Amino acid sequence: LHLVQELGRSSIPAIYGDASYPSVLTAAHPERARLIVVALPDSGATRVAVLNARRANPDVPILVRLVRDED
Repeated sequence: LHLVQELGRSSIPAIYGDASYPSVLTAAHPERARLIVVALPDSGATRVAVLNARRANPDVPILVRLVRDED
């Protein structure tokens, strides 16, 4: 959350929230994103967020942090 606040002070748009929820992903405007970062603690929610982001913007790079090696 602190990083998102710092980015906002630097006029860099960032959204904090669980992007597996459509309302959070929509607020982030993935169709206009130049990079999407997904760092959720749940692998299922991560998959949903990545799939939905990819549907909204097929060409955007997506950086994903996974908690477990097997994910």
